[in-house]
Amino acid sequence: MKFKHLSLVLMLGAFFPLLTTNAAKIQNLTVNGTDDNLNLLWDALSSSDFGSADGYAYQFSDRQSDVQITKSISGYQNADDVSLRRGSFENNTYYYARVYTYAINDDNDKVLGNGSDMLKFKIDYNHNVTAEHIAITDPVISTETGDTQDTSDFEFGVLRKYAYDTFADFFWSQPREMASSDFDGFVIKLSSNSDMSDPLLETSVSDSTSSLRITGLNPETTYYAQGFFYKDQGGEEKTFGDSPIRTLKTILAIPRDSATSQSRNIIKKENSSIRKVDLNSGETTSSSTSTSTSTSTSSSTSASSSSTSSTSTITTSSQSAINSASQTTVKNKIAELEKQISTLQSELK
Repeated sequence: MKFKHLSLVLMLGAFFPLLTTNAAKIQNLTVNGTDDNLNLLWDALSSSDFGSADGYAYQFSDRQSDVQITKSISGYQNADDVSLRRGSFENNTYYYARVYTYAINDDNDKVLGNGSDMLKFKIDYNHNVTAEHIAITDPVISTETGDTQDTSDFEFGVLRKYAYDTFADFFWSQPREMASSDFDGFVIKLSSNSDMSDPLLETSVSDSTSSLRITGLNPETTYYAQGFFYKDQGGEEKTFGDSPIRTLKTILAIPRDSATSQSRNIIKKENSSIRKVDLNSGETTSSSTSTSTSTSTSSSTSASSSSTSSTSTITTSSQSAINSASQTTVKNKIAELEKQISTLQSELK
């Protein structure tokens, strides 16, 4: 492992949804090195810019994903520079660093405020430093005044969709550039409008889930779907990293009578094990936990009523076919038994 833990006690910089610090953003984070030390420096904040902050927090790692507001803090202090042991940093190896303000709340927790841009740097054998700044966009965080910061600049990626007659399956990939602590799960939205307005359904699943089935759809109907990440902040799911909007159209309704290959295939697919959520009720039919919310609007109510009617027609037709098939099977069994009884009676005589 390239990065060696320093002789500093690693302390967890707790990430709280409510920022209590109102300090200005830290500017001009730089680094220099000597035989013994590697020094992080930045522009000290004036007393007015420092606001209600109690000090500075700093963070560094050889992994870029470990340097962000939701990850562990390396240390806290009041001075506007940090001296680190030079021997803990390998030569010609890139490291990442960031500095924040912090305040201590009523529960004695250290709450992070504004952070600097990320400093990417490496140092050679002669202590020459190569460095550049990387702009950071932290996850959405609500302030005491209700203001918000920008969302994280992460892309959801491709939302794959497979439409059937009254249901559709969605699949997506786990993000490669995000750690598990960066998000709490995924949100899938479904709408009958191409701009995703008035969504018919908005459902969230855990970060370990990568597939979802939405049932209760209308046959031969066009829908639009979109995926997001979410992070639970103060009891509210903040979404970010939206995927491109995907268009899907359900196929002609197929009766569930097991009479044709097409029917048998869709019944098999319908019974496959996958997390399911119903468009009309918002209820899941999976043992895994999922939170679903159906958006109630005049257009979506109409679509839901139509979908319910169509689905009930298919279900009634399928049940009738199944009953008919069952009756035929019973009659055949009775005829076979009567024939066997007749044969036994003849042999006894």
